[in-house]
Amino acid sequence: MSIWEITGPGLYIALLRDPADPARLVPRWQSTVRIIRQAETPVRFYAHRAYRDPERHWRTRERTEPILSDPV
Repeated sequence: MSIWEITGPGLYIALLRDPADPARLVPRWQSTVRIIRQAETPVRFYAHRAYRDPERHWRTRERTEPILSDPV
């Protein structure tokens, strides 16, 4: 298991996105979950400058600094 699988992106894909139509939610969630499009809100994305270094990205660091270990 990785950080990606237990945080936003991984959970979204695994639980909410319809595999038959990736642009839509699974029917079970359509009445309770709303996806807010970037154009609809003033949310800004920001990545701290040090984080932009590829060696500091969580995916790269996870290979050498695992925070999760496989069950024994």
